[in-house]
Amino acid sequence: MFNYVFNHNAKIIPFWCNANRKMLSVIDNLYRSKLCAVVWGQILLTGDCRGAPLWSPAEVQGRTLGCPHTAKSCKHGTLLLEKSCNFVLETSGKSCEKLKIYPCAKINLGLNIVARRADGYHGLETVFYPVDVRDELEVTLIGGERTDRRVELRVENTDVAGRQMTTDTVGAGDDNLVVRAYNLLAVDHDLPTARVVLRKGIPVQAGMGGGSSDCAFMLRAMNNLAGLGLDNERLRMYAARLGADCAFFVDPRPAYAEGIGDRLSVCDVDLRGYNIAIVKPPVAVSTRVAFAGVKVRKPLLSCREIVAQPVKTWRGRLHNDFEDTVFAAHPELHDIKERLYAMGAVYASMSGSGSAVYGIFRGTKPDMSVFDGCFTAVV
Repeated sequence: MFNYVFNHNAKIIPFWCNANRKMLSVIDNLYRSKLCAVVWGQILLTGDCRGAPLWSPAEVQGRTLGCPHTAKSCKHGTLLLEKSCNFVLETSGKSCEKLKIYPCAKINLGLNIVARRADGYHGLETVFYPVDVRDELEVTLIGGERTDRRVELRVENTDVAGRQMTTDTVGAGDDNLVVRAYNLLAVDHDLPTARVVLRKGIPVQAGMGGGSSDCAFMLRAMNNLAGLGLDNERLRMYAARLGADCAFFVDPRPAYAEGIGDRLSVCDVDLRGYNIAIVKPPVAVSTRVAFAGVKVRKPLLSCREIVAQPVKTWRGRLHNDFEDTVFAAHPELHDIKERLYAMGAVYASMSGSGSAVYGIFRGTKPDMSVFDGCFTAVV
């Protein structure tokens, strides 16, 4: 059994079609420098490999593969990285049988309800920003005939302190998005039976996209494990059928979202150098109620235009339209936002339809102990 660990910017790149001496020399050099692992005809690159899905030798040699998760050692068939990474692949024989993948959360940088649609949905515009709060999704393929296609899911829930509270076994016909992701792929592809364990680290009913992220990462996991060969565009098409913001999590990076949250475009916003403090109290906000109370308005400047400006200018300009209705029903959320400002946040807002509230701090890491009984994280 061999483990290969790589960060979320990595690509799995088939190289057998380029298996000439020059390419193999490049791969060997990358392996010796601990920037990749090679397993059964694939090269796992640990650097920031966001370029072409298949690189030529010249492109590989010409790139600086700086990995933020620096390799510590590469012995006994294991590539160890200093920080927590997104994937752990375990292989046995000539096929990958088990994968651990870490779905991330998101926050909304502004959210405007700009239209009421004929189909009953609301048109919106927002900026999705990925944050390093994560679930763990462990997928294991089970031997047997592929005609017996099914998925078994166990969900392990935690409390605000991260202690395991409950374990739920979910049936194959359940409405859980992870199960639905498997079933959707199984309509078009010959999938093996999968046993899945979902360990929740993203708070539920928070407006942070935990369920949507789980389903998108499940699509990615089955694509890798079953060798489906689907590119991100195809995966996003599947994800969009499962939920409005699911497609964002196929390749989570800052994005401007329009429509019902399903039309995505690149958004140039970078919060490196800032600390994002997240507070989620034990409050459940009904998305249906939140939408029912919003007023449709078209702002002078879009969220994308505002976040292109310095963060210190966002306060009073970058607005979440759900706050008016949700804060009236749950004033404690407004109190959290104001406390974050009092603690020194340069900008604070509710995420999505709530109930998570976040504050962006420049250079300081706030003391979150004041939010007793709440889920908190600083990323």
